[in-house]
Amino acid sequence: MYNTKLAIISLVIAVLFLFSATSTTSLATEEEDDCFNTGYRDGQDHPFDHEEYEECKAAASSYYHGFINGCMSVEGNTREICESATD
Repeated sequence: MYNTKLAIISLVIAVLFLFSATSTTSLATEEEDDCFNTGYRDGQDHPFDHEEYEECKAAASSYYHGFINGCMSVEGNTREICESATD
């Protein structure tokens, strides 16, 4: 009986741990996607937003990468032009 209770408790703890780990990963991925998408739109037709970049720093510089990709999607822009726009 003791082993059964211990097994059930262990199973519940494992399930809770897996759920919390997946939820955290999903939130981080959503934040990265949001930052990337905001950066992409800004790169297409807005200046680099240093405040947004600072807010997104925890999301692995997704805003920066989105900005560069958005800027590069505009005909005639080069990587050098896009990178200089982030200064």
